[in-house]
Amino acid sequence: MYITHNHISRLFPDIKGMNDQLLRFETISFSTKAKQPNGLFVPLFQKDIEEAYNNGAIATLWNENEPLPLTIPNEFAVFYVYDVLEAAIRIVEEFGVNHLNHHTKIILMNRQKTGEKILTPSAISQKHFIMLLDEWKGRV
Repeated sequence: MYITHNHISRLFPDIKGMNDQLLRFETISFSTKAKQPNGLFVPLFQKDIEEAYNNGAIATLWNENEPLPLTIPNEFAVFYVYDVLEAAIRIVEEFGVNHLNHHTKIILMNRQKTGEKILTPSAISQKHFIMLLDEWKGRV
C-alpha cells in the first residue's frame, strides 16, 4: 500500500489542481534536489517547487498565504496549508510514526541542507522520525 491523494486530502482538504483520490505517492520529499518519482513535495526548508517538479514531484503542500508560482501546471496537485511546519509534523506523525504499513519512501532534509536521508517507514526508522519531530517541535 502507498500513501494516496485521499490520505493527504483527509489531512489537508483545501486542494487545487489534480484531485484524483486514487493517485499514489511513491515518495514524500522535504528536498527539492532529490529524485522523487510520483512525489509529494513538502517545502519546509527548500521552496523551489519547480525543481521538485522537475525531479518528479506531482503534488505539494503550500502555504495558503503565499502565491503559487505561475509556472506550475494545472495537473500538479496543491494541498494548501496554514503552516508548512505544522503540516510536515502531521505527515511525519501520521505516516512515519503511527502507520508503518505503507511503501511510500520519505526523503528527509536536515536543517543545514547538507544531506538527505531516505527512509521507508519501519520500526527501525520510527526512532529517527521521533527524533526529527522532537527537533522540529523545538524539544532538542
